[in-house]
Amino acid sequence: MTEKEVIDYIKSKSQPIEDVEDNFIGIFKWLSEDIYIGKAPLKTNSVQFILVKILSRQGHTIDIRKKDYFNVYVVGDFKKTFTPVVKVAEAFARFYSEIGILPNIIPLPKHVLKKDKELLYKLRNCVLIYERR
Repeated sequence: MTEKEVIDYIKSKSQPIEDVEDNFIGIFKWLSEDIYIGKAPLKTNSVQFILVKILSRQGHTIDIRKKDYFNVYVVGDFKKTFTPVVKVAEAFARFYSEIGILPNIIPLPKHVLKKDKELLYKLRNCVLIYERR
C-alpha cells in the first residue's frame, strides 16, 4: 500500500469526532479541541492521526466505563515510538483525571501500516479525534 492509500483507508473506516452524536462523546470532543488549540501538549509533527476505539461494530459508542480502558491508536511518521506515546499520554492526562479511565496508547508508524493489513483492520470503527493539518 502507498501512504495515500493508508491515509484514505483510515479516513474511510473511522468517523470524525464531529459526526458522532452521543452525549458520552462530549468528553472526547473536549479532548480533541484541547489538542487542536494547543492546550494539550501534543507538539510533535510526526503524529498524523489519533484514533480512539470506542465504537461497536454497528457504529454505536461503547460505554468505556464498563471496560476500564480503551485503545488509542497513534498513527504517524515516526521510527521510534516512545516520544509520540509520551506526548499523547500527556494530552490524555487531564482526560484521565476527569474520567479515571486509562487509555491504552498504541503507536502505529505509517511505514509499518503500509506492510501490515491486519494492523489496518484494527482501525475500523474508531473515532478520529485528531488529524494533523
